[in-house]
Amino acid sequence: MPRSLRLLVLLGLAGLLSAVVAYAGLFYVRSLRQERGIAAHAEEIFRSPTSFVAGNPEGDVSVVAFLDYNCPYCRQGAPDLAKLIEGDPKVRLVLKELPVLGKHSEDVARIARRGPPRQIFRAASEAVR
Repeated sequence: MPRSLRLLVLLGLAGLLSAVVAYAGLFYVRSLRQERGIAAHAEEIFRSPTSFVAGNPEGDVSVVAFLDYNCPYCRQGAPDLAKLIEGDPKVRLVLKELPVLGKHSEDVARIARRGPPRQIFRAASEAVR
């Protein structure tokens, strides 16, 4: 192999390695930022009195599910969340409304919050199915 071709291959590999290292560093910084954000807002996320809790309210494992009543992915994941709390008595499921899909989502979330907690959960469950 000619020397110039070998040098070109080595430079290409060095560039690829640099890109992989940069991506790994970016991923690390993002995950660190997320962890710090969650830790800084842990009380709001896991123990907010306005959030509905399903499963075991005193469970030692908390799962937080953000949902929009109009979200097809939320509907798709709802049966899995139901199985999770039915299958493990230690799970505490915290439902957080995140109406991001428009005014209709905001209106439905506002209406759902006006009912008693059991009805809110039932409405959330039905809406996402």
